[in-house]
Amino acid sequence: MREIIVAGALFGALYVFAAWRQHRRRTKDRFVSLALFFATPRNLDADALRKASEAAWDFEFSLSEAATDWVVGSPPTLMAKAQGFHFLVNVLDRSYFAATSSKVAAPPPKNVPPHSGFLSVDLLATDEPRSDQEVYARSGPLIEALLTEDCVALFVPPKNLLFTLDTAEHVALVRKALRSPDVLASLEALRPPADRAAFAERKYR
Repeated sequence: MREIIVAGALFGALYVFAAWRQHRRRTKDRFVSLALFFATPRNLDADALRKASEAAWDFEFSLSEAATDWVVGSPPTLMAKAQGFHFLVNVLDRSYFAATSSKVAAPPPKNVPPHSGFLSVDLLATDEPRSDQEVYARSGPLIEALLTEDCVALFVPPKNLLFTLDTAEHVALVRKALRSPDVLASLEALRPPADRAAFAERKYR
């Protein structure tokens, strides 16, 4: 009887491990990203990212060496892991479209404001299966916490959505959308109806 219980436990552990590995492989192929464009290069270190993450997620990182949630790195690449979500934070002193990969939708959106630096928060992985809405509900508040006065635009690379931040009203609306439970739907609602219709036509053409 004991041997059967041990065998069952081992089988269960192997099944869970296999499912976890399959989930991680699927996550690696996803592109869930938000970016901020800055008029001047942005400086961000691990300590500043940690404070922004804690403010965004109402969460406090442990300083213990055994902690499973952490912020590490330095520009141009930092990482933040908390409560099962792993994010890569890129900080570069160049135009976004000169630095990013072919995952970005082409062609770039119109009327991209001049910028000499950008910051992006990209999904690396999740410990458990999560929808894009759940991921953006985590990365949106983090991007909002990192949005400063010299930010000229918010960009959603997977959707090719650009929001200029040239007035206090625009900034307030975007901040509110980034803090909403459904970030993408809230941002879509900020687009003029003609832009939404044109995007839908290109998507289903």
